[in-house]
Amino acid sequence: RWSVRVPVSPTGEMLARAVGTLGIAGAAGTVALFAAGPGYEKQLGKACFERQVEAAGRMAINGNEESHKRIARVQERLVAVEPKLGAWTFAMVQSEQRTLLSLPGGFAIFHSGLQEELDDPALDLLIAREMALSQSSRGILALALALAHAALPSAEWLLEAATTQLHTSSATWLAAEGTALSLLARGCFDPTEAPARLQQISRACGSDADDALRRAGLLAALVPAALDEAGAALSALAAAPAGPEGSAAMLLALRDARATVTLLSMVDAGEASDSPRAARLLEQAALIFEKLASEKMYHPLLTHAQAMTSLVSVACSPAPATAESACSALLQLAGDEANDHAFQSSELAILTDLALSASSETAGAAAGEAVAQIRARHRQRKLTLKEKNTQARQLRLQTDAHLAAKKQVQAQKAGKRQEAQEHRQYISDWLGPLTRKKKAIAEKAALAAAGLQD
Repeated sequence: RWSVRVPVSPTGEMLARAVGTLGIAGAAGTVALFAAGPGYEKQLGKACFERQVEAAGRMAINGNEESHKRIARVQERLVAVEPKLGAWTFAMVQSEQRTLLSLPGGFAIFHSGLQEELDDPALDLLIAREMALSQSSRGILALALALAHAALPSAEWLLEAATTQLHTSSATWLAAEGTALSLLARGCFDPTEAPARLQQISRACGSDADDALRRAGLLAALVPAALDEAGAALSALAAAPAGPEGSAAMLLALRDARATVTLLSMVDAGEASDSPRAARLLEQAALIFEKLASEKMYHPLLTHAQAMTSLVSVACSPAPATAESACSALLQLAGDEANDHAFQSSELAILTDLALSASSETAGAAAGEAVAQIRARHRQRKLTLKEKNTQARQLRLQTDAHLAAKKQVQAQKAGKRQEAQEHRQYISDWLGPLTRKKKAIAEKAALAAAGLQD
């Protein structure tokens, strides 16, 4: 019966009210809390999500905006490799705030200011992390609030508490980030960029930088296994039967997952050591390069300088199968005149050496044929250029001759005009005095006539 009144913060009041509700629920409610907690969490998250979207009103971004489509494309790619993530729901709100509202049950609200602060790899990691979080509970506090909301669904203060007080622990973040790394790798995203992006996400969201740095170090240890998963995913796409469906799948992976970057990372990791794992990565990269080269729609992705350098590097592999696949890709690229700009002098020099020293005769023959085709077109272009220069020179000579003839005609006309002018002046000089005399006589005759009349 004794009571002591102490100051309590608004957060404490909300939590106290939630605990009071749990007390009312009793032992049966506690059992239901752990038996059906995830379902209650989803209901609580959905209620918070709908409330926030309704409060945003016209500031909510619809699905036709590019910022919304950008997240939806990553979601589609990750759901393709993990279908159970399809229940994850997000919304975009136009705001300068750099925040992400992460709600229980697989709901999230992105503010456009956050998207503007993150580059593509960082945003990919953030999306994958949120999707991974949707598969786990947010802890005892989330379950307590979820059960309280199930008991009192009309209590607005519960939604406010769930929106503002459910902070995920560092261990939960790390577990979700490990899952996200695997999801990105299986979705053909480059996993090697993820650890460094944790600090960028931390700066953008204003979270604990030291904890983000610690988690980044732990996440970096998972990158080799994730890169193996990425190689396996790309290899599976490359091994798909040729046809519209296989090409569409490859194109989706290349466009939305930037698989060319993943390929370069695979080559870098494969060249870093002589281990069987490194050899497997190079072999997978060579097969993927060969598949991409056979699909002409993907040529722009392969003809960048970095991609060509990596491809030529893989062709130098001591493994015969790897070298054959890479040289086959180079031969197919060399067969298209539109790709000649990608074969610089350094690449041609290496291919010339490979024609003699490749790890297999098939690879050497492919490298030699690629060099022969490119140099034949170079010679043809030189001859064509020489012919065009000769024709242009002849055309310039004809034009000069025509201009000279035209100038000569103009000079002749000017001389005739000058001659006619001089002739008129001559006549005027000789006939001028006579004309004046005749005019004087006529004037005198007129005066005489006038005098006679008077």
